[in-house]
Formats: sequence, structure tokens, C-alpha cells
Amino acid sequence: MKSIVSTIIVLGVLLLVIYGIVRTMIKDKKAGKPSCGGNCGACGGACGTTYTCEK
Repeated sequence: MKSIVSTIIVLGVLLLVIYGIVRTMIKDKKAGKPSCGGNCGACGGACGTTYTCEK
């Protein structure tokens, strides 16, 4: 029984971490931040972003 409770606790913590990551990604997308890291020198343009680097 103790094993099940600890597994549920670990699962809950993991779900909270995943929720936080997804929430941050959604907020950044709405704010127009690039998800590629902003390294335009290594960009292949595959993401189709309209983000332009300031050089």
C-alpha cells in the first residue's frame, strides 16, 4: 500500500511540472516569443516563424 501512495505522489508532482512547462510555453507563444531560442544564424526556417533577429 505504501508503494502505491508514493507512486501517486510522484505522479502528481510530475504532472504539476509538465503543467507548468506547457503553461509557460503557451504564455510565451501568446507573447510572440520565439520557441527556437532566437539563434537566427543556425535557423533553417523550418518552424515558419515570423520572428526576426535584431542584429
